[in-house]
Amino acid sequence: MTPDQDLYDQIEAYLEGRLNEEAVAAFERQLQSDPELVQEVADLRTARFLLKSASYDVLKTQLKSYSKELEQVDTTPIVSISHFVWKWAIAASLVLGLTVTWFWMKQNTVDTADLVAAYYVPYPNIINPVKMGEKSHSHQEVEKEAMRAYEAGDFMRAAELLEQLSMKSANQWWLFYLGNAYLGAKKGELASRAFLSLKKQPTFLNMGLSEQTDWYLALSYLQMGRKSEAKALLRPIQTSSKIYGPKAKELLDQLE
Repeated sequence: MTPDQDLYDQIEAYLEGRLNEEAVAAFERQLQSDPELVQEVADLRTARFLLKSASYDVLKTQLKSYSKELEQVDTTPIVSISHFVWKWAIAASLVLGLTVTWFWMKQNTVDTADLVAAYYVPYPNIINPVKMGEKSHSHQEVEKEAMRAYEAGDFMRAAELLEQLSMKSANQWWLFYLGNAYLGAKKGELASRAFLSLKKQPTFLNMGLSEQTDWYLALSYLQMGRKSEAKALLRPIQTSSKIYGPKAKELLDQLE
């Protein structure tokens, strides 16, 4: 087994809640000091979300036409995590893109709020994964409650708690998830404030979230009906992002 595959298996176990408490604590300490690992976790979690949203049979057909190499993805050793993740994520994005494009071709007018509803997928919880049935009695109870509400789709409750965390903690991830929570709660103005505040933080560029933040900020602007600001953010994304690029192009086509 290669080192990359070992790491991939560890990330999978972390995301699925299969690590014991000691292993979780060690992995989360590593996340705090390793931006590349944070990105690997985010990439894999995003790919998993995309795969859950796409029909497996349709996805498999798309994969076969996408590349002969991908036909044997289940039996071919993983060369690297990103290599594995991006191929599946891109294929899933293509499948999802066909569905969203078809839907919007049926519409006579473009409603920006409806566009946001069609394209918004909450960013995966990678900072504090919630285990089913878990109850916290530690000082991290607020963090766990916030992310439990976030994963359950109770975005206003999540936002209330994330507001507290973002004010009391130097961890800038709380601002990122705060913006996502407000976006999920259809509070575009509050979401945009959170994302803009995050972008002003001195260590923002070191987080590896520039692309993701701009994507969600663009959706926040759309939710507010501010098309020009949204388009200004979407244009560079459509050519520079592997995950968000196809969706950004579709959104721009709808907005033109």
